[in-house]
Formats: sequence, C-alpha cells, structure tokens
Amino acid sequence: MPSKGLELTSPALDNGGKIPKGYTYDGKDVSPPLRISGADGETLAITMTDPDAGGFVHWL
Repeated sequence: MPSKGLELTSPALDNGGKIPKGYTYDGKDVSPPLRISGADGETLAITMTDPDAGGFVHWL
C-alpha cells in the first residue's frame, strides 16, 4: 500500500505561529512534544535548525 507521506505535528504549536515562550530560552527551554505519523517503520531523523542563529542545530 502506498505511503500517505510523513506528517509531523505538535499539540503545543500552531502551524505558522510563534513558538510558545515555554519552549524557548526565555522560558523552560524544553522541546515541544512531537507526533510523527506515516514513517512506515523506516529509520527517521529530524533536525531543528535556527537560521536566525547562523544555522545552529537545536536538536537532532
């Protein structure tokens, strides 16, 4: 059966919105919860880079 594609969502973030303060350096500085679907059991890596910080990798 063909894959429906990878989908990454978070109950803590709004699509196109700002990152809530609790998930920033000015807040608790914790990663938001993520939900990943459609990975089909393959190996998966997700990175979060910050273009405003010269491409700093926040998490991998």
